[in-house]
Amino acid sequence: MSEPSSSPIQFAQKYNILTPVEENAYMIPISDWNNLHEKIKRIDSTTGLLFHTIGSVLLGVAGSALIGVLTSQNQIPCWAIFAVSLISGLLSLYFASQQRQLDIYSKDEVLKEIHRIERRYRTDSQSSNVQSGSHDSY
Repeated sequence: MSEPSSSPIQFAQKYNILTPVEENAYMIPISDWNNLHEKIKRIDSTTGLLFHTIGSVLLGVAGSALIGVLTSQNQIPCWAIFAVSLISGLLSLYFASQQRQLDIYSKDEVLKEIHRIERRYRTDSQSSNVQSGSHDSY
């Protein structure tokens, strides 16, 4: 077996290694950190999606039943299906909007906790930046 011959073409690349920019950091107690974790874990935004999907399907059934009312000779069952599915669909959409409000509330609670922690460590220069509006918001 022959040894690999060296190629007359050689490639070289120089890399500049970037270092992180020095910035302020918060040292927060583990209890505050765990509290934030628990609040974030409790946020569940999928239940509103379930109610919204069910409400949309029920409104589709109501629309189909309304077409049945207009085209069928036996209208009583179609009216019943229309009324029940319309009311149920609207209620499901209402519950979906209420669930979204709860999700927003729980997210706001986490942000309030973060702002409380930030206020604990805020220096005078940061306080003037916050009052002038140059502090990053979440």
